[in-house]
Amino acid sequence: MAVRTAAKRDVPLLADCTGHTIPGFKVASFVPFNPATKLTQATVVDHHAGETFRVAKGAPQVIVKLVGGDAEATHAVNLLARRGLRALGVARTVPGSLDDWQLIGMISLLDPPRPDSAETIRRCEEMGVVVKMVTGDQLIIAKEVAARLGMSRAILDANSLTDPDATDAQLADRCLHADGFAQVIPEHKYRVVELLQSKGLLVGMTGDGVNDAPALKKANVGIAVHDCTDAARSAADIVLLAPGLSTIVDGILTSRAIFQRMRSYALYRITSTVHFLIFFFIITLAFRWQMKAILLIFIAVLNDAATLVISVDNAQISRHPDKWRIGQLISLSVILGCFLTALSFAVFFVARDVFHIPDDAGK
Repeated sequence: MAVRTAAKRDVPLLADCTGHTIPGFKVASFVPFNPATKLTQATVVDHHAGETFRVAKGAPQVIVKLVGGDAEATHAVNLLARRGLRALGVARTVPGSLDDWQLIGMISLLDPPRPDSAETIRRCEEMGVVVKMVTGDQLIIAKEVAARLGMSRAILDANSLTDPDATDAQLADRCLHADGFAQVIPEHKYRVVELLQSKGLLVGMTGDGVNDAPALKKANVGIAVHDCTDAARSAADIVLLAPGLSTIVDGILTSRAIFQRMRSYALYRITSTVHFLIFFFIITLAFRWQMKAILLIFIAVLNDAATLVISVDNAQISRHPDKWRIGQLISLSVILGCFLTALSFAVFFVARDVFHIPDDAGK
């Protein structure tokens, strides 16, 4: 919008234009932006000069390559990148040819990270979630953005993901140790998720566009951000309704609290089952003890009431990702169940031998 406003102010031909049509010029063909080629092209007919030319707009490295190289433009793009500014290259064909290109210039764009991004990344890393940046921007811009977000600058070029001399295991190690990748295309995003999963990791992926849909579908947890496309929303497991990524931290905290409550529920149910089975089996067979049906119902009601309380208890949220440890859960449940069984027998014998309550008091 800023570029369009400046053009209308400085170019007399564009001053009175209200739409996308410029008097005296006609767009004969148009190739929309392609994430693979990182540029868009159009063929324009100039009725005033009676000539046809082509124009292109896209990533600076692509435009520089299109015009056959330009050291001054590359240096300018690098200077902009060190200031955290992105660049957009513009080129057109020379008069009389539709294949020879010349550089028109570079448009600087300010696209800073969201204010909450650095804090979100810091909190995720504190909770054991490793954050990696996958972007289509130039390598130098990606490193500058990573530094501003408090991440390491170990950002690799996307070509390292397609190295024909490297095995899948070596590529997976690169993904594991790198802090991100730059100049990627949608296929690279899918490849990053696939390689990390091959290392046995659970991978979450954020995205908002149509091109992110395959990677979102492939990830263990696909997260579509606010204002995403319908394709990204359909492929994702989670859709963020609020702007920014800070909502992800809230989701992590909530999910870990739910996990701890599920673990507490499983521990309580297994422990109580072991406790009741051992205690009532032994006391009924060894001591011929009987209990009124109303007391059995009373025990069942209290047992369920304790289970309901678990859903709202003050769960201790783990600082690291959780996972089910079934062996540990069963072992701890059996130990606690045996301990409660011993305690129940102690109460039984104290009631019978100290307070002299007869065995048939419960009949």
